[in-house]
Amino acid sequence: MTAKKQGEKSPKSTAERQAALKQRRADAGLVRVELYATKENAEKIRRYAAGLS
Repeated sequence: MTAKKQGEKSPKSTAERQAALKQRRADAGLVRVELYATKENAEKIRRYAAGLS
């Protein structure tokens, strides 16, 4: 095992990376939206959501 050099950071864990990602999204004003729809309505919802951007 090699000694860590001064100022060298340890790799972030998966949990730390995910927490940082969630924070960046929150800072950007993004919120998660999840719902269940029938197959028929799913495509309609996707087209509607694409038009919002």
